[in-house]
Amino acid sequence: MALTPKDFEPQASDWFSAALEYVGRCRAEFAAPHGSVEGTATVSVNEVGRVSIRMVPEAESLETDSISPYGMEGFLGGEDYACEAGPGVTQIDPEARNPCTMLEVATPRGTFRTDDVLYYGTHSLMNTGEVTEANFAVGMSRFEAETRAEPAYWVLPLANFLSECRQRHPMLDRHSLRVFPTPEVPDEITHVPVGPDHDSLLTKAYQFLTVAESKNRLIYFGFGEGVGFVERLPDYSESERLLLEGKERRKTTAIMVGPTGNGSVEDFERMREWFPFDTLSLLTLATGTEVGFPWVEIRDAEGHLVRRLHGRFGIRPFRKGRRLVEEKPMRTGGIKATGRLIECAISRSGDFGESFLRAAIVHLVRARQEDQSLDDSMSHLARGFETLCKRYRTSRRVLSQDLGPMRRADVEAVLDYAAGRLRSLEHADGSGASGSSSLDRIAARARGADQTDNAFGVAVSRLLKAFWLPDAHILEKHYRGRTLGWAALLAHYRGDVTHHGYLDILEAGHDVEEIADVVFHLHDTLARVILKILRFDGGYKPGTIVYNVIPTRVDWVKPHFHAPALGYKK
Repeated sequence: MALTPKDFEPQASDWFSAALEYVGRCRAEFAAPHGSVEGTATVSVNEVGRVSIRMVPEAESLETDSISPYGMEGFLGGEDYACEAGPGVTQIDPEARNPCTMLEVATPRGTFRTDDVLYYGTHSLMNTGEVTEANFAVGMSRFEAETRAEPAYWVLPLANFLSECRQRHPMLDRHSLRVFPTPEVPDEITHVPVGPDHDSLLTKAYQFLTVAESKNRLIYFGFGEGVGFVERLPDYSESERLLLEGKERRKTTAIMVGPTGNGSVEDFERMREWFPFDTLSLLTLATGTEVGFPWVEIRDAEGHLVRRLHGRFGIRPFRKGRRLVEEKPMRTGGIKATGRLIECAISRSGDFGESFLRAAIVHLVRARQEDQSLDDSMSHLARGFETLCKRYRTSRRVLSQDLGPMRRADVEAVLDYAAGRLRSLEHADGSGASGSSSLDRIAARARGADQTDNAFGVAVSRLLKAFWLPDAHILEKHYRGRTLGWAALLAHYRGDVTHHGYLDILEAGHDVEEIADVVFHLHDTLARVILKILRFDGGYKPGTIVYNVIPTRVDWVKPHFHAPALGYKK
């Protein structure tokens, strides 16, 4: 039978599932009183990564040195289950629990184990002491597969990740962990001989290759000595629709895969020494939505499961934001987008993985989430900038440091005189000590007026200049002659949202359009500072350019620009 292009349609692999279940024989150990119980159990892991265990304890399996007269129910209730409430009176506490210290479920494919039991509840038959079911909620846990193969790859399921995937890499075409492996088209089709049928055979080869490559869409990045990638799951389109329509708040949409190299994969503590958990922050930064993961998988070179690590990672509900990085070619050619961002952050940035940067990224993203008010946007931007200003020490400066020695001495003399005059007022009206404390504090502030200044707008201006961004210089010229300069205006807006909780638009006479311009520009500026910290040399989508199709470099703003180029309409 002759081959047709349809024979080479990529087929989805079945190695990954967004919901898990382990079924087998369970052993549970308890502390007070000490003992153990066995029975059949089902471990369920939902799409958010929450692990729950349903166990049917067997009465004959109970092992303990402290037999309770209330049977299994009494044992699971623990030492506080029954207590004397008076002569001949026993009080039962149905909420009491014997602390569970370990759960282990042996299945045909491997063993699930946890020492982190958060809580559990039981179902029992009234007045019999028989427990028909115990339900456990657990935190950190792991599943060890029966295979003894060497770890080769890590896998992160990505929750709420929405993005195009437009790249391909020859090394990854038939990777063992591809969602859609690329079929290999035989040489007799792709190698077209010169002859009378050359054109028709060439067209045929193109058709076959087009079909085979139809699902070969990735985001790839260098990682360690190898290459990692992000690929969307088969039901991505439906998951995207459900998230955008608000019908689902958390959906696993893609997987992220990378080589383990020589990194230890025994547990989370050891993995934290090398594993790029903060790539989730980079995906959040790029897509404008907070991306999470429900668990981590370790797989061998053939793609078989070695280990799965579970935890309570707190995937946030989906909320659409502003996409910062789009998977599109730059003017210079090639896609230098999310994959390049990951490469630059891991290999170049000395601050990647630091808490302050993670916090700044979250504030940046939340500032432009859907239905966000200008008040909340300004609040998040102010907090994001303050985080960076503190880290790079632009928040406070000595006001007199820019003065020459003679001028500094003149200022100090004036301030000394002013402070002395203020203190002399203490006895001027015969009030005595009644106002001395207040006058002393006022005098001290007057004497220190040339010392530190922590105005928000000034701190932001200094931060931008530290990263060679000319925006502050451009906008100070734009606002020259107005009551408030650009730095003072930022401080004013920041003071409103910080001290009053909102932008006082009506009473203070603020211009709503101008506030929007400031917010959108600040968002873009904060994004550029963060991208510079990450040493990103690819393209991003400026928030102040309305009709922007081609990704732009981070240093697109030049000193000769005017305010309208930064989005200021007035």
